[in-house]
Amino acid sequence: MTEITCVYNTFAFWAYLLAVRMLGEPASPFKLASVVMSLLGVLVIAVGGATAESSPAPKTGSHPLIGDLLALFGAISFAFYEIWYVRPLLRAGQGQ
Repeated sequence: MTEITCVYNTFAFWAYLLAVRMLGEPASPFKLASVVMSLLGVLVIAVGGATAESSPAPKTGSHPLIGDLLALFGAISFAFYEIWYVRPLLRAGQGQ
């Protein structure tokens, strides 16, 4: 469960990447580096937990990586929704 929570909470990072692409927010090297480092950390946690053989917790599924991928899909979808929702608000504030 920790892995899925960790992966799903990457939506803020995906939202930043989408904001750069869709809203034209200037990309900062420091922000991009923090996004990459955070995603690498999530990858280490998710893949490390998915391949761990000696886990004291009871086995709840035979393919935990599928759950992690579904959580990642949810995070990216939520980030896209956040950006999609903000676009009209930004346009209204700019008088367009």
